[in-house]
Amino acid sequence: MTDWIIEVDQQMFLWVQEHLRVPSLDLWMSLIRDKHFWLPLYVFIIAYLAFQNRKEWLGITLACMLLVGVSDQFSSNFLKKKVNRERPCKEIILKERFTPVAGCSGGKSFPSSHATNHAALGMFFYIFFRRKWGWPAGLFILWPILIGFAQIYIGVHYPTDILAGLFLGASLGWLCYFAYLKIAVKVHPLAL
Repeated sequence: MTDWIIEVDQQMFLWVQEHLRVPSLDLWMSLIRDKHFWLPLYVFIIAYLAFQNRKEWLGITLACMLLVGVSDQFSSNFLKKKVNRERPCKEIILKERFTPVAGCSGGKSFPSSHATNHAALGMFFYIFFRRKWGWPAGLFILWPILIGFAQIYIGVHYPTDILAGLFLGASLGWLCYFAYLKIAVKVHPLAL
């Protein structure tokens, strides 16, 4: 990353820490970025698919599991190792100006795997549900954005980590959905 991007990124991160941090939100933001917090949503989606789309639910579930596996491995084990960027909560220069809400992970920062994985699922579900649900399907787009913001808020990611993760995840989710469609039509031409 070039120096000016790093400087802008640090300034935006500090602006969030200094102007948007509210002690009463600390617990909520910690929960929002915790993958276990969203388990009821995952269970709801699987149950909904099982009851409403019996012919497709297993295929969709497997596609989403593969999607998260690919997005997580690509972001965590390839990109993070290539970029090798420290998290803001580990930067000595920044540590003097803010206190992280949660513990600082041992992994690297760029891109955010939380943002990548949730954006991948969010885009997949948005495309899948938009015809059936209409505008409420847009909540699947807001979901990873909220999780990404929580990552900045608690002090474990920079804004560019989140933006890159959201873009990468949304792209993978889009590709996975259309790959799923091609496979699903060949397997069950009348299911869709």
